[in-house]
Order: sequence, then structure tokens, then C-alpha cells
Amino acid sequence: MKVKEYIRKNYLFLIFYAIIVTLLISKDAKSFLLKQIISTGFFNAKIDKKTQLESTNDFIYTGNFGEKKNLKELTGKVVFINIWASWCPPCRAEMPDLNEFYLKFKDDERIAFIFLNEDGDNSKGLEYLENKGFEIPFQKAVSVIPSEIFSGTLPTTVVLNKKGQIIMKHSGIAGYNNKSFIDQITSHF
Repeated sequence: MKVKEYIRKNYLFLIFYAIIVTLLISKDAKSFLLKQIISTGFFNAKIDKKTQLESTNDFIYTGNFGEKKNLKELTGKVVFINIWASWCPPCRAEMPDLNEFYLKFKDDERIAFIFLNEDGDNSKGLEYLENKGFEIPFQKAVSVIPSEIFSGTLPTTVVLNKKGQIIMKHSGIAGYNNKSFIDQITSHF
């Protein structure tokens, strides 16, 4: 009888507690909540016209089929780089948005996409993409990524202009598949 009375008096607290515990335990619950926050537009990415940092643009990564590529080979294109991991809730939250953005431009020769996975075990990243039905390419850095591009925070997204200059660097969660960002990035084509 005391248990039922306690539940009746404290049901809001118990629900709140259950939500907090779920968010602490479940990567999917965290990423769902963060995805909802992204959808508000509060975390939309922005290319600042003042930002034009020089980049070493010299690192090697594997392409879709394991072939090695050098970032320098992409000079002359706008380059969208996203560094992510399957265990990272903010990365998981922005992945549906990134996938939609990628699908809009994947056949456009003026832009190149590099999605660098930071999972220690490739199979985990590949499994995540496959299970969610994402079509972004699975790529891995083979050499050290310059600190101008990646300083260790996941997710990190960098946009390079045609000259290879960094025109945007964003660490943390953001939305990219929105009219404002699309207009900004296409203005650099």
C-alpha cells in the first residue's frame, strides 16, 4: 500500500528520473534528443565570410573502396569534411541531416565529401551506417589530420574553399541540411 501511495505522490519525479537514466544509458536516446534540438534550427551551421584560414591540406585518407587519397587532390573543389564516430551521441544525432545533405550534392562535381570515421574498430562504424541506411561514404584518415582541421572534438566539420582555405570549422553538433547553409556553401562553388 505504501509503494502505491509513494508512486501516486511522486509519479512526475519518477518519470523525470526514468528519462534522465535513459538518457545516461542509451546512445540512441541521447542522439534522438539532440536530433530534436537540431531540428529547431538553433544549431544551424554558418559559414562566416571573415574566416579564411590557411590549411596544410596534406593528409591521406582512404576512399570508399580502400584506395588512398590525398586531400590536396581536391584543390579546385569545395570540400566538406565531417569527422565522426558511431559511439558519439552528437555525431549520431547529426548523421540523418548530414546524410540528406550528402544525397543532395553527391553527384555535383563542384563539391567533395570526406566523412572520416574515428571508431577504433571499422566494423562498428560500417555497421552503424548500414543499420541506419545512411549512404555517406565510409572513410578513415591514414595519416595525421592537421590540427587546423581536427583537434580531437567529435563531431568536427570543416569546409574548405576551392583554394583549400578553411572557410568554416565547427566543433560539436550542427544542422547542415537547411536552406541557409546550402546557400552559403553553394556561393563558394
